[in-house]
Amino acid sequence: MPRILIADDEPSVRDAVCLALQRDGHEVFAAEEGISAWEQLKDNDSFDLAVLDIMMGGLEGTAILSRLRMSGNPLPVILLTSRDEELDRLGGFALGADDYIGKPFSVRELCARVQAVLKRSKGASSHVDAVSASAEEKGLRIAPESFRAWYSGKEMHLTVSEFRILLALKENEGRALSREQLLNKAWPQDTWITERGIDSHVKRVRRKLAEAGCEKEIIHTVYGFGYRMEHTDED
Repeated sequence: MPRILIADDEPSVRDAVCLALQRDGHEVFAAEEGISAWEQLKDNDSFDLAVLDIMMGGLEGTAILSRLRMSGNPLPVILLTSRDEELDRLGGFALGADDYIGKPFSVRELCARVQAVLKRSKGASSHVDAVSASAEEKGLRIAPESFRAWYSGKEMHLTVSEFRILLALKENEGRALSREQLLNKAWPQDTWITERGIDSHVKRVRRKLAEAGCEKEIIHTVYGFGYRMEHTDED
């Protein structure tokens, strides 16, 4: 049973979402403000998803998301906000959000998005497959079945969407992929993410490659089209 944390300081919204998700068969936990949400999430790896309101007391949802990502936690996150501007959405995606929904929203739509995000993350596991046996080799190594990736032996902590983008580029090494192609790879069953949101995710993948020790730029922008990954193995 998926474990989901709902953090929203509007009781009517929080209660309605909790009830709907419980009816869908999820184990739901609630937080009335941001600090309480962070306390439940920071040392707990048993959650499968967090739904965070951006504008709530104590600690904003984006601040919680930023702390999660800075600590290397790839927990899927859906952001809720009463603001519905593109810059707000892109800002959330830049921090590593998996989805975004503006208030007011349909509870049924939110439940559908929760299902989609959970389905995308379902393949992630702690098991190591045959590819991970070469994790100590130089260059980029990816284990598709366990949703894990390394650069020269250092593991990269990627969200599910970031991992799918990296995998798509690696599988098409040397070939340019359009933003639409990457969108379909990262969110195969969703239509809510804009193509511009891809840019934010690619930026994060580049940063995580650099943090893992990749000194050269291996993901190149194809202006007006998309992105291309160059040869990633090192001699």
